[in-house]
Amino acid sequence: MELLGLLLLPCFLGLLTTVASERPHLLQRASFLHLDGGTEVPKVPRAVPIPGSQTWPSDESSDRCTARNAYTCGDGQRCCCMFGCSYDLEKDNCTACDAADPLVRQFHIPSSHLWKERAEGICSAEFAHRCGAACCCNANFRWNMETRHCEAAEDLAMVIETLPAPPVPPEDVVPGSQTWTAAGISCESRNAYSCSDGQHCCCRFGCVFNPEKDSCSACSADSPQVKSFHIPSSHLWAERIKEGTCEPEHSHACGKACCCHGKYRWDLEQRHCVAAASTVATALLGGGSFFL
Repeated sequence: MELLGLLLLPCFLGLLTTVASERPHLLQRASFLHLDGGTEVPKVPRAVPIPGSQTWPSDESSDRCTARNAYTCGDGQRCCCMFGCSYDLEKDNCTACDAADPLVRQFHIPSSHLWKERAEGICSAEFAHRCGAACCCNANFRWNMETRHCEAAEDLAMVIETLPAPPVPPEDVVPGSQTWTAAGISCESRNAYSCSDGQHCCCRFGCVFNPEKDSCSACSADSPQVKSFHIPSSHLWAERIKEGTCEPEHSHACGKACCCHGKYRWDLEQRHCVAAASTVATALLGGGSFFL
């Protein structure tokens, strides 16, 4: 029995050595990644700046991005939604912030909910932002438990490609409307706008030309054209609310919002109405697809 014990002793000591040397390493690795041991390291979200967010006005009380539940990203001029929040086109704001969102649960900085400044509503760590009750590293960055900093990550998640812009409605030219302007009657007075030829008038989106009234009428805010092609969040514009006008060039009032004229589409990045590559008519003639 003593001989058997002596023979097994080296194996037992070797096992102790293995446990003593490898277990702390595994714990350290899991702690560093703030994941359960053996879990694959998730790819860090890639920064996706909100198109046109460089146009957001500054807020005297807070940072212009923070005021909309976002943080500065990309070229330093644009904003990205905080983890757990989603960009709402109609509000031009990051909303629906959820502390239980998978991004918050997976990428929040461990124990950051205990930080003193977080209790005051801020995250002082560089390249970090508020997320739920904690702080998260910005997109493109990962928390390094050893250095206690958000560091640039190399393995970034793929971004889903956006669908091409659908064709836009053509101009709804009113026959003979050049006589309106010749008589000093404005297009706007008959629920229309000046067409691209500078002579005729085109019915506003949601309105239909009535030959018996020689005017565009039966205007509806629930029209498919208005619903599909109104400029996002334009119903919140001050000039639209107070004066009933639409400031962007090549746009007109439609329903309670603004729409780009026929043959134009809204460019969210530039925040302008720009000439569209195709209209519904040309898309149908060319076999293209049109989605409402």
